[in-house]
Amino acid sequence: RSPSISQRPSSAPGCSRAQMARRKQSSSSRGSEHQPGSVNQNIVVAIRIRPLSTKEAEAEERDEASSIGRWNFDEHRIVQETECTEAVYWFDRIFPPSASTNSIYVSMARDIIKSAVVDGYNGCVLAYGQTSSGKTFTMLGEGKHLGITPLAIKDVFAHIAKLGSSRQFRVRASYIEIYNEEIHDLLTDDASDNMSDKPTTQAKSQTPKLRGGTGAVYIEGLSEKEISSVRQALRLIVQGEERRKVAATDWNDHSSRSHTLFRLYITAIDGAKRTDSVLYLVDLAGSECIGQLGNQTRRSECKQINRSLHALSRVILTLAQSVEPSQTGSRRSTPDNGRRNLEPHVPFRDSLLTRILQPALGGNCRTAIVCTMTPAWCHAEETVNTIRFAMRAQHVVLQPEVNVVMGHEDIIERQEREIASLKRQLKAVRPLCHGSAEAEDQVEALQEELVRCNKVMDQQAVEIGDWQRRSQVAQAEQVDQRSVSDSPDVQMKPPEKESIGVLQRKLQRLRARAAQQHKDALDSKQKTAVLEQQVRDMRLSVTSKGSTVSWQHVVPDLASVVQAVEAGDQSQGCGAEARSS
Repeated sequence: RSPSISQRPSSAPGCSRAQMARRKQSSSSRGSEHQPGSVNQNIVVAIRIRPLSTKEAEAEERDEASSIGRWNFDEHRIVQETECTEAVYWFDRIFPPSASTNSIYVSMARDIIKSAVVDGYNGCVLAYGQTSSGKTFTMLGEGKHLGITPLAIKDVFAHIAKLGSSRQFRVRASYIEIYNEEIHDLLTDDASDNMSDKPTTQAKSQTPKLRGGTGAVYIEGLSEKEISSVRQALRLIVQGEERRKVAATDWNDHSSRSHTLFRLYITAIDGAKRTDSVLYLVDLAGSECIGQLGNQTRRSECKQINRSLHALSRVILTLAQSVEPSQTGSRRSTPDNGRRNLEPHVPFRDSLLTRILQPALGGNCRTAIVCTMTPAWCHAEETVNTIRFAMRAQHVVLQPEVNVVMGHEDIIERQEREIASLKRQLKAVRPLCHGSAEAEDQVEALQEELVRCNKVMDQQAVEIGDWQRRSQVAQAEQVDQRSVSDSPDVQMKPPEKESIGVLQRKLQRLRARAAQQHKDALDSKQKTAVLEQQVRDMRLSVTSKGSTVSWQHVVPDLASVVQAVEAGDQSQGCGAEARSS
């Protein structure tokens, strides 16, 4: 098939050329040299087109599918051509069948891996597509053709080797699979028992469980292996792949029947600064048509796979609609037009897969998705579903941040800066509150609160100093006893954090009081200005009438004059003069 694209009029259900240009301009921050900081970024999406297999080529020739329709593509768009219509889809990048996995890694994932090790960002690389479209080959590779996961591991330890003289690194790995909506640890010694068709009671009790609340997800009972080289990491991958569920299908003799997530936990210590980042390397199972399956076991597997992939599509659709509803290509309408501005509910809890990937899809992470497809026209329906998923995913906006772990000294330093800022705000409010007894009392109360906060800070600093001295003494004692005994190191408990929490709440109340004081001062100043203007107008009126009433007599009677005006009393001369003025 020729990769050229027809120039006849076409309908674009996805992004237009102008929208794609705006996306490229807004995504310029995702260059090869990423700058640290919190910047909104879209999910980077690419399409990988694999060559036709022998079975697909025979089916194409037998059914004469080329006369029905075909796929054309170039660097940024795919065209679905049929006898009557033509649909154009735009993406960040489209890789032809001749593209190598290494070129895909350099274009899509290398910068994400570097930012995770060097800067401390979370990262995710995910492969999505129908069954037998090349997802596992893209993520793991085959033979001498390395996949994205081995290439990422090599780059992780290459960056660690460059920064090893200035930083201390610790790398841990975990490998899980989600099979029939159950989590299986592929690195534990009894993983084969947990994955059996009839697990024992002991295996069930050791099955990892998903835990976590809002914004925090972790897997209880998951084994994490500490690694220090590329060879150790690759051995863990081989160990996990030997235990992964695979089966033969009509189009693939070794089709993955489960989703796998290989995660790297990277801790970097640079002096007093510490960063913790997580890398997600995800190989999803492929979608299939249940009607074409005869085996009951295969039907059950396919049902669970399609259910989790449908939940993933719903999450992507909701996230995309909440950002740019007009660019997602979806035909769904909002049920209540009066609630468009409300943040929609994202159904992360509908599946284990979406719950585990919640940080990567809708939170603090830099994410890239490689959607794989086959150009065989017999899979056109599944290919269109994959393309629509990719179109929606590229509109999802993330906000990655550097994952800095703060110590006691950092917390105290930050709180001191907040106290200094509050003092500056009080100095700015004091001139506005001059002359108001109530305002002066409030300012004095705030100053007393600042003094109490400073005392708490001093006490906290003394506690931390005592804790550090006790730790040094304990370490010195351990050095003396090391030659005699191999007992574990003495662990000194850090001081209680209750005082820090109390201090933070006091600082919040102090900030709120300062803001309210500033607002009250402004209101008082405005009321004073209005009253002075009214007094000046009354003085001019009295002077123009030639009245001998002095200014000191007018001001005390101002309230009675206003009451007379409101009551409409025509008999009082002073009220009449006020009405005329």
